[in-house]
Amino acid sequence: MKKFLKWLFIIFIIIPVVFLAGIWLSYTFYIDWEMHKQSHNKIVDNEYCWGMGCRTQEKNLEEFFPILSGQMKVMAPAVKKIWPWADFSKIKAYFINKQKTKSWIVWWDWKIEDYSASKFLEKYPVMWYDLEFGFDEKEPQSMYLVVSDDEMRKQEGLESYPYLWTYDPALTVIHEGFHYFIQDASFNKGTDEVSRIEVLTNQRARTQRTWIIELFKKALITQDKEKKEQFLKQAKYFFEIYKKENPKEFIITRYFDTIEWTAAYVETLSALSWKNKGNFDREQLNKMLISMYSKVDYFNFAVWAVNEWYTIWSLAGYILDQLEENPDDWKKEIQNNPKTSPVIYLLSKYEAEKSEIPETFKEKVKREIKKKSGYSWKPVIKFIYDIIF
Repeated sequence: MKKFLKWLFIIFIIIPVVFLAGIWLSYTFYIDWEMHKQSHNKIVDNEYCWGMGCRTQEKNLEEFFPILSGQMKVMAPAVKKIWPWADFSKIKAYFINKQKTKSWIVWWDWKIEDYSASKFLEKYPVMWYDLEFGFDEKEPQSMYLVVSDDEMRKQEGLESYPYLWTYDPALTVIHEGFHYFIQDASFNKGTDEVSRIEVLTNQRARTQRTWIIELFKKALITQDKEKKEQFLKQAKYFFEIYKKENPKEFIITRYFDTIEWTAAYVETLSALSWKNKGNFDREQLNKMLISMYSKVDYFNFAVWAVNEWYTIWSLAGYILDQLEENPDDWKKEIQNNPKTSPVIYLLSKYEAEKSEIPETFKEKVKREIKKKSGYSWKPVIKFIYDIIF
């Protein structure tokens, strides 16, 4: 009997305690520390500064919400200047902290108002994850989001959006709001019969598209018209090969290149307007984009199908803004024609020019794919920690 009780004690007390202690220790002294360690890197390029060393990080949500309000006061009106058929002038966002103890409203004139957490929970479904969001169909241009002190301080998240370099609920409001309020109402998307797939195993396709992105970066940055044209002709060459070799994947990427790219394009330019001291100035924003893409390494964001659809692929739009006499013309075409995408529209103006992808670049892609394909225990520990603690 004693032996039986001993094993019960070990199984139901000792093992769970050791397991939970291991989870707590791993999260607290490694994962949490690593996520929150602050970088003081500062990349200065003439009048622009990129990096966490360029600003002071807020300590909590109370400090951050005035920043958020200031961001949205600039970013929401900028949306219409970026995409003329989009109007965020009446958008309203409800926020609740992850602990479900505090809630706020940020109104369309971007005043902050304290709101009852209990009323929030009565009105909206329970949500658990940082920046989890939804839309209120009873209130036009209204959405709700979860925010977190803990996530606000995470270095990894802050570095994911160099065009903002703060905690990013403002980007969620603009990006997801653009999907819901604008694209669903006015875009001719053709079909929703496509799925988000990850095709990391298709190394050749990932290499081709990532190299196209690299050529787009060079085309955006250069001030030499002949070099810009050469980079785009070479991009056309690899794009045609990609289409021919991956007809099924091409249909998927054409759809998401348009849907995700346009939302990322709008969020980026609206955020840069905030960084530009609240001014929407196309010439100044172009200079900021050139500086950012020259100084910040975006490579890690690109080497898989989903991320190709987001920020990186916005390069096609920035180049079109440089080249087109009226930047609104190409946007109208993208919005109304489901058979095109920003990349297709841009490269349709050029003849393909044969070139080669450097072997060093191919190896870099191979390493990135291997790294992203590998298993990591960190998300599992974080998931268990969030549920239990």
